[in-house]
Amino acid sequence: MKNISFTNQEIGSLVSAELRKREWSVRHCCEEFNRLRHAEIASGEIQSLDKDFVQRVKSCNFKILSGRIVDFCLFLDIDLCLEKELQAEPHLKDEFILLENAVRANPAIKRDLKAILANLSVVIKRGSLNEVY
Repeated sequence: MKNISFTNQEIGSLVSAELRKREWSVRHCCEEFNRLRHAEIASGEIQSLDKDFVQRVKSCNFKILSGRIVDFCLFLDIDLCLEKELQAEPHLKDEFILLENAVRANPAIKRDLKAILANLSVVIKRGSLNEVY
C-alpha cells in the first residue's frame, strides 16, 4: 500500500460524507458494490461488502487500515493515496481544539455539533455564505 496520510477518523468522515452526498443507505452501498464487483467476488479475489463492514468504516470502528477498506474507498471515489487537499490553517487549529474540548466536556453536544459542521460544509461547498440569506 502506498503512503496514506489519512487517520481512521478522517476516513470514516470521508466515507460518511460520500454516502450522504450520494444519498445511499448502508444497505444500498453494499448492494451497489456487490453488484458492480460481482465477478471479482465470485472468483474470490475480493470479499463482498456487508452492512456491518460499511458501518464499522463509517463509524471509524476499525484499528487496521486494510486493503479491503482502501478498495471500498476507491469504489466511493475516495483516493486515500492522494495528499490531503485541505490542511487546516494555523488559526483554525485553535478553534477545532476548542470544539474538541467542548465535546469532551459535554459529550451530549457531539451530535448537534457534527450536524452544524456538516451543514456549514454544505454552505461552503455551494460557494458563499451570502447565498444563504
